Amino acid sequence: MDAMLDEAKKHPNLVTQAMNQGHAYDTIRDFREWVEAGLIGEVTEAHIWCPAKYSFMDNLDDMQLKWDVPEGLDWEQWQGPVPHRLYFPKFLPGAWRFWTMYGTNTLGDWSCHLMDPLFWTFGLGLPKTVKAEVVGSWTPEKHGLTFPKGVKTTFEYVKRDGKPFKLVWFDGEACQSVPVPPGYKGDMKYYPPHNSNEARKRRDGMCNGAFVYGTRGVIEYGHHGANYLRMLPDTTLEKLRADGGCPKQKYPRIPGKDPNSKPFNEFIAAVKGGPKVGSDFAYAGAMTQCSLTGVAALFDPGKLLTWDTATRRFANSVEANARLCQPRLAGW
Repeated sequence: MDAMLDEAKKHPNLVTQAMNQGHAYDTIRDFREWVEAGLIGEVTEAHIWCPAKYSFMDNLDDMQLKWDVPEGLDWEQWQGPVPHRLYFPKFLPGAWRFWTMYGTNTLGDWSCHLMDPLFWTFGLGLPKTVKAEVVGSWTPEKHGLTFPKGVKTTFEYVKRDGKPFKLVWFDGEACQSVPVPPGYKGDMKYYPPHNSNEARKRRDGMCNGAFVYGTRGVIEYGHHGANYLRMLPDTTLEKLRADGGCPKQKYPRIPGKDPNSKPFNEFIAAVKGGPKVGSDFAYAGAMTQCSLTGVAALFDPGKLLTWDTATRRFANSVEANARLCQPRLAGW
């Protein structure tokens, strides 16, 4: 990741774009404008939940069995530069995300779609401290090839204004312990309570979201560019507009009626000499690096780890530092 970011800095005129699509949506701009207008006061903390569970803890014994490589699959090529293992059908296609040698857990997969509004609004980068707390019986020694069934990861930052900010990430079974604002009961038009039966029926079954806490209120939003944005208990974007309370637009919207077309419109316009892409490699790379510190912290679970900006390593964890870089085979 450091090498990619270094190359991006060497070629500032090269147009790059990471596909955290929501960064091109209107709602992420609405969110930042709401915050900067002080609609919820000084923001101090955010809780994000993503119930996806990227764990094969219960299948580790099956790896000892012999499995035939499917016809047409170049298994050695597929594994790439990491130390190679015998084929196991639960490694692919998309299930590679569940394994520590190939993927980066729910945090690495979903953080770009849920943390994006916070990173952009507050100028976040690498955290000051990280703490990963495991739900269940997972241990690095016994289950370290795959991820736990749930993790609560706490990041402490300094915002661009110099003030502290805490971001707490809940995934998998840890989502059952997400604290909710006083009186919050959910709303079927937006996001129901994260641990309700209704939640499991919603949209993609993920029911991802975030609570952003300010000194004068709480904002709730969903995945991809702060979709389903509202101020609790019931102030939606539409209601705020109707009441004349929407802040003045500060950030230009990407052209296009269909939100899904906006990332492509933004990229094409940038290639043609238009405005710079919002989520280029430099911006998205910083968000990825944050997520990777959380994944590494998992291997020293329950310990408050301090990030050393000068050395770009944890100051107090040999185990977590060992996970910052995967071993690589020669010739790749």
